[in-house]
Amino acid sequence: GPSYSLGLGLGLSRIGVNSAGDWVTLTMFQVAPTAIIDLWHSKDGRARANLVGSAGFARASLDATVTSTDCVNNPNGSQTCTNSTSDGTASAILIPVMLGFGGDYFLSRNFALGAEFGLQGLFLASAKTNSGQSSQSVDAGGNAQFAYAALRATFVIGD
Repeated sequence: GPSYSLGLGLGLSRIGVNSAGDWVTLTMFQVAPTAIIDLWHSKDGRARANLVGSAGFARASLDATVTSTDCVNNPNGSQTCTNSTSDGTASAILIPVMLGFGGDYFLSRNFALGAEFGLQGLFLASAKTNSGQSSQSVDAGGNAQFAYAALRATFVIGD
């Protein structure tokens, strides 16, 4: 539209840690409808400043393998040690929200370059843990906040 645009934000984040046979992987996928509302236009219409906002859905999963060593002291002064490995998973449903401020400059009628910065928050809606054959919901709360900055390109199709 002349003073607004609608979009769909997609995100995929993955963190993996491996240390001495133990490993943990956290993966998060998010999808969020996004609105951009223009607050200001230049007289020639080539530059604009806008407010960016979104709310959506995210799913995170955690996979971990941990190796532990248990040692027992024997009466003769020696130790007997056994290694054990345990696998576990957890998943969470999150609600991501974002509010930012940005601007664009149209280099031609159908193409603009811009930047934006703002704050993003993630709020925990539900969590589950899986250990072996059992799965259970976890009564937990949580949130996270991030500051972000992004470069963006805008393509306008049609008139």
